[in-house]
Amino acid sequence: MFDHLLGATPDGTPSTRLGGLERWDSSPDAKEYTLTLKPGMRWHDGVEITSDDIGFNVAYYSREAASCGGCSAFKQVLGWVEVVDRYTATLHLNEPDVAFIARLGPVEGDMPLLPKHHRERVGDAGLAEMPLGSGPWKFVQSSPGRSIEYEANLDYWNPERVPGFDRLSLVHVPEEATRVAMLRTGSVDMAPVDLGDVALLKGDGFTIQGPKYVITTTLRFFMSYDPAFLTSRLEFRRALVLGMNLPSVVGRVYPPEAATLATGSGLFSPLSEGYDPGLPPYPYDPALARQLLQESGYQAETVQLFSVVAYGLTEMPRLNQMIAEDWRRIGVSVRILPTDWPPVQARLLARPQELGDVAPAPLFHGAAPNRPGGVLDAIRRYMVGADGSLLTYHDPEKGSRVYAEVSAMGDEEARRRRLRQLNREMYDEYWAAPIVWRHEVFALSP
Repeated sequence: MFDHLLGATPDGTPSTRLGGLERWDSSPDAKEYTLTLKPGMRWHDGVEITSDDIGFNVAYYSREAASCGGCSAFKQVLGWVEVVDRYTATLHLNEPDVAFIARLGPVEGDMPLLPKHHRERVGDAGLAEMPLGSGPWKFVQSSPGRSIEYEANLDYWNPERVPGFDRLSLVHVPEEATRVAMLRTGSVDMAPVDLGDVALLKGDGFTIQGPKYVITTTLRFFMSYDPAFLTSRLEFRRALVLGMNLPSVVGRVYPPEAATLATGSGLFSPLSEGYDPGLPPYPYDPALARQLLQESGYQAETVQLFSVVAYGLTEMPRLNQMIAEDWRRIGVSVRILPTDWPPVQARLLARPQELGDVAPAPLFHGAAPNRPGGVLDAIRRYMVGADGSLLTYHDPEKGSRVYAEVSAMGDEEARRRRLRQLNREMYDEYWAAPIVWRHEVFALSP
């Protein structure tokens, strides 16, 4: 029911065609963004959307009480707003941020466009109880925790997105078995399903579809910047990467609709700047892996693999067991450490990092959402050595240089070229290994 200032295509790519902005322009140093609204856009009550609404939204999501997922970074970088005319406003940032524009969209951020006049009339509580948007669906009613209903907005500003049916009902059904039963009885037309039900539902005539590349899982080498750890040695990292039979692992765990074998460096996905479709998955070469193990000086030390179920990926323990079996076949001693993310994160955020008890080869196979505008955040999160980063890169000084360089590159094409070059560099460094790109899996009734 809401628009965002910047829209997104079905694959997550930022798009002005699908958002409230007619255009946006950034200064060469990426410290100023001038936003121009499409004229004639209207809220569901008929009031026109203007640049005053831009100013209100910026203030609303920057206020101290704002708690959306993207609000913290938004508040940190935003300086002030200049309303230029009825449809134009300029955002002045405190520091260069080439990823800023993506925060205004529905994938990288969660800051839908809200009406200034409605908030002034009903207050913050009213925004939740009587929501008013400008999108292709109008709010009808909700039963908190159970369901929410919408009706088609036949006067929507974008004729391509006027709904093709009258009503939309979203129903909260946490139990997988209940969702499948509702699909079979026709109580719902579409629902997320578990991997184990895909084949049966396909056999019953249901179509399996869903958003692609939603989550990526990646093998990371902890303490690789410390020469005292085996993970600092390229030969060791390369041996473990080449020792995984990933096509077999992914093929045994997932139906084809649910996942794709990841390619390239672990920092990039098909949704991100710098993605290079020419970079293949790492090959499976157990003979070379054994040779590299010997060259690395590996002497049967125990490799400790942290295993975490994250983002609902209940298959992670099975994936890790299969990866460990591949490593044992090339002569690696492996111990799997089932755990949760918070204790692992605490170890990584500590300075110095607290991983001495799992020396000399701590590893982690974890998951993270794929976000089209998230490469810069990923560089900061994984590659640099500053406080607040996870520090999983073997050369933090290089990581900090790359982050500073790319952050100031306002020229989109130049930035894409540099990121693609970085993708290839990191691919050859075996700093991490992407395992699988996980898709959302929905069953749709005939």
